[in-house]
Order: sequence, then structure tokens, then C-alpha cells
Amino acid sequence: MLIEFDEILHDLELKRAAALTQQERPAVDVQRALREGESFGGAQRGTPQDGPQVLVRDEDGGELPFTAEQAALLTAEALSILAAASGEAEADTAAARQIVRTTTAAVCRRVASVGRSLITTADLSALVEAALIDAEHFELAKALVVARAVPSSTTTGGAESLRLIRRGGEVVGWNTAKIEAAVRKAFLSLQQDPGAAVAVAQRVAQRAASLDSSYIAIETVQDLVQEELVLGGHMRVAERYIVYRAERALLRAQQRSLAGPAADPLPAVPVLEADGRESSWDGEDLRARIAFASVGLELSLDAAAIERELRRAIRPGVPRADLRRLVVMNAKSLVERDSEFAVFAGRILLSYVYEETLRWDVLRDGISGLREAHRR
Repeated sequence: MLIEFDEILHDLELKRAAALTQQERPAVDVQRALREGESFGGAQRGTPQDGPQVLVRDEDGGELPFTAEQAALLTAEALSILAAASGEAEADTAAARQIVRTTTAAVCRRVASVGRSLITTADLSALVEAALIDAEHFELAKALVVARAVPSSTTTGGAESLRLIRRGGEVVGWNTAKIEAAVRKAFLSLQQDPGAAVAVAQRVAQRAASLDSSYIAIETVQDLVQEELVLGGHMRVAERYIVYRAERALLRAQQRSLAGPAADPLPAVPVLEADGRESSWDGEDLRARIAFASVGLELSLDAAAIERELRRAIRPGVPRADLRRLVVMNAKSLVERDSEFAVFAGRILLSYVYEETLRWDVLRDGISGLREAHRR
């Protein structure tokens, strides 16, 4: 199974478009779309059906009566995001308004049939998504999923205190909704019902919280997603997710290649190995140690400045053992600048200790490989 780069780039454009404000995206005239319809009845004026009123609870706990306009706005948002992602300047077309009307009518019928007097905004979004899928508007359903994930900070399964380490070393808060969105997109790319994504994301959050670590690498999270898809019997979706992940990795590598080498790299240094051989040390492992040691810290120097500090007094022909000693000593000297460097220096030392005791390599295995190294 192959995933074209066009699909990956389109998904990235959806994320970009979802992050735009409503004023920055082409809009659909919801009121006009609803006025042109004739099948909403009481829903257009306020409630979806005759009988008990259905309330919609938002994330802050507020409750409002369900109206057709609420469903229409969600549909219009998906249309707006898809138009912006596709580079279209206009979203308010006759076809778009027709999609708003038919989707809204379908959602009104679904709300009337759920047999509940209270639903959440997440429930309503899922109903709109289901209506779009039934109508085979899979790209719009995907756009709605992306929109639901971008502004959300929902956490699940005791993962509230977790911090996620991105590939570039950036640390962000845990967000179960983004995991759910990624899994939903994998289902939708196969035109399958994405309902199982909620349970998969919740299970991943629970397993991540059970790792007894405040920080978790993005690669570890992706491994958990793959495992949960397989354990849930979603083999084709798991395959899709794995291939998509590999394609994204290849795309990142190509982008790094096009970007060229980092500006003004520090020169390589000849070092003596324990057996007397001379090798060249380019500092790549040091940069990986700096990324590892910086996780979650607010340091007063950036990574490039820290590397320069840690390479002080390292001269050509230095023994490998002295190289490590100088790096650790230079790290300790930074404590005088900022108390945060006390933790940083300890982690630099720890990276060498891990390599000596755990059969772990900072370059080969990275932060995400530490858990398995400890397990062994």
C-alpha cells in the first residue's frame, strides 16, 4: 500500500487551514443556505423536531438548545477549511450550500433519534461527521476532524500531566484529541467508519500515562497507536498508519536535504580512541545529548550557543575519554549562568551513563529508545 506525497501535503494544508481564523478563510453563507432549504421545519427556527428540546453542552459546561444552525455552522467550517487548503478563494457556492442543507437535515434527524435530551458539542461534531461520511464527503469529514483537534486541549486517561517531546525537541502538552484526529484520518483515508478512533485514542492516553514518565517522545506515542490499531483488529488501518508514518519520515528527510546543512557548523575534531586509533568527531552525538538534556527546561541559551560552550577546550587529538570529561565539566560550568543548567548538566552526564550501562546509543536509539533500554 502506497500513500502519495500529494495526500500527505494535502493533510498538512488541512492543518494549516484549520489553524486560520474564520476571517482568513473563505466562508459559506450559512443563513442563506438555510433559507434556501425547505426541509428543516422547527429545526431551522430553533429545535430539530417537535417534542422535548435537546440541549447542547459546550466545553465550559454551558447549555444551549440545539438548532439546525449549529450543525450548519460545523458543516460550513469543514467546507471553509477544505476550500482554504485547496487554495480556493470562494467557498460560498450553490453546491456548498446544498451540502450544508442536506448535512444539516441529516443531523437534525439523527439528533431527533438519539433519544437523549442532552448532547455535547463533541457529540454534535461526530453526528455531522457521520452525516458527511454517509454522503461520501470524506474530505469534508477529514477537515472537520482536523478542525476539532486543532483548538482542543482535551486530555484523557490520566494523561493530563504528560508532556510530549516532538521530533525537534520541542515540548508541548498532551492532547488526546490530536491522536484521535490522526487515527480518524487513517480510517477516513480508507473510507471506513472512524468511530473506533475515540477508543483507540483513549487507550493510547491510558497506556502513555501508565509509563510513569512525565515526558513521552512522539515516536513512542506513534508506536502505541500502531499497537492499539492492531490489537483492535483494524489491520488495514494499522497498515495505512504505518505506511503514512514512513512516508512522512521520508518527506521530512527530503525537506532537510533541500534545506541544506545548518549554518556555520562547528568543525570536526580528530580524537583518539581507546585502542589508539584516530577518528573524527563532528559533534553530532553532542547535539543529540543537548536535545535530550534540554527537554522541559527553559534555558537562557539556544542549542547552538550551548554546543559552543560545551566544546570549549576541546582540541585536536583529545582522547575520547577526555572529550566526555570536558563536555560534562563545561556543562557544569553553565550552572553559574542559570540554575536550570544544574538539571541540564546532570542529564548530559546521565546520557553517557546510559550508554555505558544500558546498551543505549543517543544517536542510534534517541530519547524514544530509553524505555526499551531500561526494560532490557
